[in-house]
Amino acid sequence: MSDADELERFLADSCERIDAYFERNLPPASEPPQLLHEAMRYAVYSGGKRLRPALVFAAAHACELAPERAAPLAAAVELVHTYSSCTTTCRRWTTTTCAAAGPPCT
Repeated sequence: MSDADELERFLADSCERIDAYFERNLPPASEPPQLLHEAMRYAVYSGGKRLRPALVFAAAHACELAPERAAPLAAAVELVHTYSSCTTTCRRWTTTTCAAAGPPCT
């Protein structure tokens, strides 16, 4: 397997791992408050390469830490990035979580 193939596989594994972590830990969209949970899921699952969590998993691997132990930190890093992206684009009111979920609270 080439280095490029290994990297591609690692990134795919990291993406699957963090998405599974979110699925286990985010409340269902149908659970009250429904609009908030729908918006959270929309923001988290709106696409992306999940490079930030992959970097956390790579650092964990370098330190011989199991990926399961690094998953909460990887999720936190991704959520901070998601929050930052949402607040930036909400100021511009583009088709984002804010536009999908309704007007922002002020």
